[in-house]
Amino acid sequence: MLAAVALIDWIIVALYGAAVVAIAWRAQRKQQSSEDYLMGGRKLPWWIVGVSIIATAFSSISLLGWTGKGFTSGPQWFQLQAGELAAIIVVCVLFLPFFSHLKITTAYEYLERRFGPGARAFASVLFHIQVLARAGLFLFLTARALAVFTDLDVSTSILVVGLAAMVYSSVGGLGAVVWTDGLQMLLVLTGVVATIVLILGDLPGGLGDVMAVVNDPDRPPPTNFDPDPSLWPTFWTGLLAYGVLALSVAGTNQQAVQR
Repeated sequence: MLAAVALIDWIIVALYGAAVVAIAWRAQRKQQSSEDYLMGGRKLPWWIVGVSIIATAFSSISLLGWTGKGFTSGPQWFQLQAGELAAIIVVCVLFLPFFSHLKITTAYEYLERRFGPGARAFASVLFHIQVLARAGLFLFLTARALAVFTDLDVSTSILVVGLAAMVYSSVGGLGAVVWTDGLQMLLVLTGVVATIVLILGDLPGGLGDVMAVVNDPDRPPPTNFDPDPSLWPTFWTGLLAYGVLALSVAGTNQQAVQR
């Protein structure tokens, strides 16, 4: 039984790897200029760009770390989404039309136009430092997950995942990254649904026991409107504090602005 499960795991990994290579190869064939490489020729469908933005924000931290935090904090953890939703609305109304009108490739081009090359270089360096630190954590968590079901050690898993990501992104450019993000999001959602179904199937009381725990009067309520700024999470800290962070990610981070 375990051997069959391991074989299925490897088949899924192999099919995913083949799909990523095919996406990168197809995107590379369509590249005729630097704009095609960096911006997908500005011809990518809006819906896949939207999925890519969500997939960029939904990382291995979201899948592995936030689930644990949600388990310990309860439904109040979802209050942070109030800030994220508010930030996305601001970006769509104010930032998106502005950047689209400028026809720029990076957010740092605007900083150079507005404040000079020094501001562009400084902001770009800060962005690279932040991305390297963030991507390192993402890579480690992804490699840990890969090591669990492939029996590879974590160091080898890091090399496998890192090399695969570098190849398809460097060869295919933004077009490959966006379409691969869509594929990854589909796999993540499929995995989440499958995990929920399997867990509910293994619980002695099934969904009924889950709902009994959710409706327990001793559990914290799903929302907390206490204005005390030292409490976390509350609706107000989620809306204001997390909203500012989400605004910086969605409105100024190159990974979102480029899309």
